[in-house]
Amino acid sequence: MFVIIWGLVGFYMVLFIAAIKGVPAEVFEAARIDGAGRFRTAVSITIPLIRENVQTAFIYIGILALDAFVYMAALEPGGGPDNTTLVMAQQLFTTAFTKGQFGYACAMGVVLAIITLAYAGLVFAVNRIFGGKSEVARMTQISSGPSPPRRRASECRSSQLSPARPGTAGDKVGDWFLPYRLDHLVHAGHPAR
Repeated sequence: MFVIIWGLVGFYMVLFIAAIKGVPAEVFEAARIDGAGRFRTAVSITIPLIRENVQTAFIYIGILALDAFVYMAALEPGGGPDNTTLVMAQQLFTTAFTKGQFGYACAMGVVLAIITLAYAGLVFAVNRIFGGKSEVARMTQISSGPSPPRRRASECRSSQLSPARPGTAGDKVGDWFLPYRLDHLVHAGHPAR
């Protein structure tokens, strides 16, 4: 088990870091302005927005658990004492190439494929039941809401500026003025302060 975890920790690290970097920074900023701490931000924003990647990770882990042939064949080719470390793919290989029962091994392979597909379907169903699509769609809609109009900085007078918070007039990026409003990112029921 340690070898499998050590071998795949880099893949999952890249998967989750890429997912977290894909979350719009405005959503995190709106949460900070609303007073959410690190734990609340992780539970209420980060995890729901990377739910699809968590689902993918669970499917990969399940497939690996069902088909850990390479690791088990390298570490315990005989299946260990009393076949305690024998995985299904290893039994399939032994049935086909040691015993010569290719038809039975093909049937075992089909059952293994059906079990793998059932596991993936179970992960998809659990994700959908616990609000995967609706939560992600709602959060993405909030983060990609209507953006404020861009105006040239020379066209803006101080009377035209409408900051979302007192003391914040906006960001000047190059020659363009971006009004600094996060009102469209605030969740329903949590009015802007």
